[in-house]
Amino acid sequence: VFMNASGFLRVRRSGAAAASAQIIDLLEDTRIHPESYALAKNLAKDVCAADGLEANEMDDDEQEMAIEHVREKQDQLDRLDIDEYSRSIGDDKRETLLDIKLELKCGFKDRRTPYAEPSPDEEFWLLSGETEDNISDGRIVQVTVRHIQDNRIICTFDSGLKAIVMGDNYSDDGFDLESLQLHEGDVLTGKIKNVNKNRFIVYLTCKQSEMSRWPFSRSNHDPYYRAQKVVLTQDDKARKQKEAKKHFKPRMIVHPHFQNLTAEEAMQFLGDKEPGEKVIRPSSRGPSFLTLTLKIFDGVFAHKEITESGKDHKDITSLLRLGKTLTIGDETFEDLDEVIDRYVDPLVGHLKSMLSYRKFRKGLKGEVDDMLRAEKSENPMRIVYCFGISHEHPGTFILSYIRSTNPHHEYVGLYPKGFRFRKKDFDSIDRLVSYFQKHIDKPPPDAGPSMRNVAAMVPMKNSAWGSGGANDGRRGDGDNDRDRHFSGRSGGRFDSRNRSGGGDAGWGGGGDSNRGGGGDNGWG
Repeated sequence: VFMNASGFLRVRRSGAAAASAQIIDLLEDTRIHPESYALAKNLAKDVCAADGLEANEMDDDEQEMAIEHVREKQDQLDRLDIDEYSRSIGDDKRETLLDIKLELKCGFKDRRTPYAEPSPDEEFWLLSGETEDNISDGRIVQVTVRHIQDNRIICTFDSGLKAIVMGDNYSDDGFDLESLQLHEGDVLTGKIKNVNKNRFIVYLTCKQSEMSRWPFSRSNHDPYYRAQKVVLTQDDKARKQKEAKKHFKPRMIVHPHFQNLTAEEAMQFLGDKEPGEKVIRPSSRGPSFLTLTLKIFDGVFAHKEITESGKDHKDITSLLRLGKTLTIGDETFEDLDEVIDRYVDPLVGHLKSMLSYRKFRKGLKGEVDDMLRAEKSENPMRIVYCFGISHEHPGTFILSYIRSTNPHHEYVGLYPKGFRFRKKDFDSIDRLVSYFQKHIDKPPPDAGPSMRNVAAMVPMKNSAWGSGGANDGRRGDGDNDRDRHFSGRSGGRFDSRNRSGGGDAGWGGGGDSNRGGGGDNGWG
């Protein structure tokens, strides 16, 4: 216990300790650990020697004088180059020597940043418990109704911060207390008009005309920018009108992972982020659906549909809010937090484990095949294999391997519970690989519809996928072998912009393809 605590105990030559006959080491008045006392005394002796004073190693008094000398003349310590000194003594304890130098200059010095009075803005954020990301002009928020008065509604945030909706900001139809269908405890969705930080009050508006506008204020425009009038042709006008019909309405949902973005904007938003980053956005199918967009790899994004239920379809405000229950495939969730915890986070964990797997290879299918051929030429007696990204069907991986000459390909589905391969589920890649190696000669089970039919429903994102094309089946070793294609189980579907090959509530089909003959000894 003493050895663990000794670096934090301070013994000073003052009071009764100074009057006693007991000898107190000067280093006891520092944070230097007793195990490093010898190193500290040698450093002090060497500094004194550089200053023209010699200290006898065997004499405790002279060593104590050396320590007093360097503590009094700190300029000697300032000139000491710790890196050079560490090399000269042949001891790789640079960090310890740095700490010794600081403690000899001033033992037990408080190196914390001096306290500074918070600014009014900082004081507001500290006391309210909110942040600028949560409370800013133009942001849509949800508050709880506490009191309803003649001309205003008093509400509170979850943190206790007070919010007020004035009568003329409640609805475009006016504020009628008698016909108001609002009660204490109800959750109200509004848009922040301004924040009075001195009074700790946030003023909101619930007018539909205000809520339907872009939720965030854009105050960072270039003051010298002047928009040019563009003369549109009839074709341009028709195209813009068609695009406007497709455009979704911004949703009134407050969640860290939700943003009012289109599919293209979501992919652009995730473009420079790490694989596994996600965003939840409105679906182009309407207000009863959301879409989860997940970055699988650089330039590869998967879109998963989330179905909402429990809404009042006659109330536009209810439609724009989050549904009471959310469904992905056969799985039901209560809110977006549960979707992230039970569905997205496990999925991302398995995605990252695949991307960091020793047999994972980057590149398009043709590039991965070339890597396998090079590996096969170096190890002709082995069955070489690796995993790669399916660019045509985001959310699935491709298991590629060579037995004798030609590469073979099989799909691996990504799911929250693990991976699906040949209609079997695996909670880890190692178990999947073990099963594959043991059953490589076993023909895969019938996979139902052909991959050609599935691929016909999927818009191809990348035409440069290699010679396999959209079918992505496996070819046998003989030149006359024919492809047999496969798909996964039907079930959860992707957004129509980027649908993959099926799966219950997963991202891709764990389908199979035909396999060629030929046998080799060993595995790559």
